[in-house]
Amino acid sequence: MSHRITVVSVAARPARPVRPVDRAERRRSSALRRSLTGAFVVALVALAGCAEKEETVLVDRSGLATKVDTSVALSPLLYPDGQLTLNDRCPVRKVGLNPRMPAIYVNQHPVGFC
Repeated sequence: MSHRITVVSVAARPARPVRPVDRAERRRSSALRRSLTGAFVVALVALAGCAEKEETVLVDRSGLATKVDTSVALSPLLYPDGQLTLNDRCPVRKVGLNPRMPAIYVNQHPVGFC
């Protein structure tokens, strides 16, 4: 028993003609791309400048918190809402708490920082 193999040729795609690249043309294209990119960046900055400006509000932080016991170096802080800090020293540097630094509230309890 002999098997016959039939070969079917598939027409190859015609090759695209290769166009020689002119260095001057490449430079012009690159310069155009850079100038368009620069124009786009300038337009974005201009649009950002036209956006509605946020109002800056100064907050008086004097008296934000007071030390509970001034005779002790490491004392918890009492905040104006009547809550005491959970800690008596800064968790980062292990020094006394800074009364001018606002607290971070964890589970509705203030934690002071330096």
